[in-house]
Amino acid sequence: MHLDYRLDLIDRMIELYFPSFPSPKAGRPPTKAHPHRITERHFSELIPPTENKANPTRKCAVCSLKYASDYRAW
Repeated sequence: MHLDYRLDLIDRMIELYFPSFPSPKAGRPPTKAHPHRITERHFSELIPPTENKANPTRKCAVCSLKYASDYRAW
């Protein structure tokens, strides 16, 4: 009898304080990147030199997913 009361109380507390949220979709991410993501994050234009760097480079977000250290000057 006391155990039933405690279990019922626990169930009510869970319903009150932990409402059910849809769980994130599990599984592998898509293999093909979205075209806007590639053009926005893949640096395809020349990086102009500054007074501190004659040949500036920038880490490419798309290329760095494949290779550990890939710096692009364009």
